[in-house]
Amino acid sequence: MSTFINNTSTSTPSKLEVSLDVGIRRVIFDNPSQYNECKWSKCVIYMSYKTYEMFVCIQKTKSPDDFGILLRPYKKYEDDLFEEIFGFKCNCMDYDNQKTIGVRASSFTFQMSQSS
Repeated sequence: MSTFINNTSTSTPSKLEVSLDVGIRRVIFDNPSQYNECKWSKCVIYMSYKTYEMFVCIQKTKSPDDFGILLRPYKKYEDDLFEEIFGFKCNCMDYDNQKTIGVRASSFTFQMSQSS
């Protein structure tokens, strides 16, 4: 299980892996444009045996139960799990690359990218 995020100045994770013991808890934001100023970075999310490329923005949080990790799709996957995560309809009929979800830090384990 991940530790709570309290330092956003560290490098962005290149890999986020869902902690199977807690699953993924998320909130879908109604107004994703409010997060356009976030520093979005490409990452890879591993869920069971599936891999998804997404954009991530990590915000400071007071608790690991806050929704401090923001995710946006990098590309469309016509896949049940991907559609469930983002709340897309079957076959991503309503796909929107600006759709933003918040997830709890406690849902993930992190591998930080190496800074050079």
